[in-house]
Amino acid sequence: DVFNAFRSFKKLGADDKTITQDEILAKVNHPGWNRHFKGYAAKEKFKTVTLDELGEIAARALSIYGIEGKVVDVVHVDYTDAASEKKSMATVQDILTKNEKSANDMVIVNMLQGELTGDSEGMVGHAAPVAAYDAAKKRVLIMDPDREYYEPYWVDLSMLMKGMNTLDKDAGKNRGLIWIRPQ
Repeated sequence: DVFNAFRSFKKLGADDKTITQDEILAKVNHPGWNRHFKGYAAKEKFKTVTLDELGEIAARALSIYGIEGKVVDVVHVDYTDAASEKKSMATVQDILTKNEKSANDMVIVNMLQGELTGDSEGMVGHAAPVAAYDAAKKRVLIMDPDREYYEPYWVDLSMLMKGMNTLDKDAGKNRGLIWIRPQ
């Protein structure tokens, strides 16, 4: 949906199909996408990419689909004390505030979904676009792509920060967000 939203500024015809996640992954063909994460049950396998890989995939997809004038910023949320937490929070709030004021950028968060939903099965990395930010209430509207189980939901910014401030063992780094914005 992120890339389809960016294409809304282009004149598209009836032959211009909607971009799907599977299509992006096939066209980008990022090597990280071949790595599997064994999920909740032994019979289930989930493909997963790190935050940095997601940034690379997004940048390549922009190029493939002719979406020009955008850059992809990868922001890891990593804090261990009150001072670094305050700095990380200020950075994320600044991005969310700028995103809320613009129709030309997108934020995709990478977090442990269970930290946001309370779902014990959601303790794997998960990526979802941000739909809105209410600065007064410090709440973020998450457009969860896992529509089989979740509708879009509002979450407190502090909970989102907690979900992003988690280690991705595949990357050896914390999760965070990518900000696709004008150059």
